[in-house]
Amino acid sequence: MQAYSPYTQRLPLTPNSTTSPPTQRECLLKDPHKEEPFESNSLITDYPREVTWLFFRENKWIPFQSNNHHKIEQAFTLGGIYVDIHDINFPHLKTIRVFPTRMYLSYLGMKYRLSCVIQG
Repeated sequence: MQAYSPYTQRLPLTPNSTTSPPTQRECLLKDPHKEEPFESNSLITDYPREVTWLFFRENKWIPFQSNNHHKIEQAFTLGGIYVDIHDINFPHLKTIRVFPTRMYLSYLGMKYRLSCVIQG
């Protein structure tokens, strides 16, 4: 039995690798100006993610109504100043104004802090 020595034996680049690295000739034949096909499934925006927007009231974080998360996220992503939404947490108002880029909402002259949680 021979002891392992890093100078005499090399481990494969990947475990259980059955493909060998390209030869020098293969590398020379490859056109450096030709773009490799890009797979759209590798884009970070294609990964599923759920954004939950919350506001801070009465010493606790409260999530907005589920259909409002997308509206707030869209205004935040597009750099909008504010978005008006109707939410069950504010039943006496027709709409409340949310300022996602400034991370607050305005309700009866009071400012409430916003936060978002990204899941997925």
